[in-house]
Amino acid sequence: IDLSAYADSDGLPEVSGMQYLNGKVYAVVQRLDMDNYFEPADYSLLLKIDAATGAIEKEIALTAPNPSERLRYNQALSRLVLIETGSYMSVDDGGIELFNLEDDSLSGLIVTETALGGNVVDAVIASETKGYAIIAITGEASMWTHVVSFAPSTGTKLKDRLISGEWVYDTIELSPDGTELWVSDRTALSPGVRIFDAASDAEKAPQPIDVGLPPASICFSE
Repeated sequence: IDLSAYADSDGLPEVSGMQYLNGKVYAVVQRLDMDNYFEPADYSLLLKIDAATGAIEKEIALTAPNPSERLRYNQALSRLVLIETGSYMSVDDGGIELFNLEDDSLSGLIVTETALGGNVVDAVIASETKGYAIIAITGEASMWTHVVSFAPSTGTKLKDRLISGEWVYDTIELSPDGTELWVSDRTALSPGVRIFDAASDAEKAPQPIDVGLPPASICFSE
């Protein structure tokens, strides 16, 4: 399916993720400017594509630019979760919003980077009252990553759950039943997968679970 028509001035659309649901493919188009250090262009898109024919049925401009992470369908909210980072040079131009498949509408940002305290890198939503995000915070020489909790219903940050002075938290994911939060921790001397109870936030193992190499992503296969 040719998406070159959705590119910005550098000729590349940069499709960062897709999700198949009910005969449709939903694809997010970042539109990053390769000639300007991959800064986002004026807008980014969500495309709704007919999976059988490849026809593009609708293009929806996102509230914030640079949808940088995977698309996830949230069963608890019956919505697609969109992670919109904006520019990594700024912490006040991105956030998280939801897409309603029934009427193809966007919620607007349910929580902003300003509220979270950094660039949103990844996020999952456990319920209407609790979500988790990885945020990037600019330090003296590099970016650091934290795992934070937030309230989707009010758009407020709840607490810093994990804090690092390096970029070590890459991906978070909920277990299929939504009861556990899994975190990929790439800390140099003790990398592994960390598992937390999504209700109490208590860590379920005394140390990261070693998977052989520093984990970069987590995906459940039911």
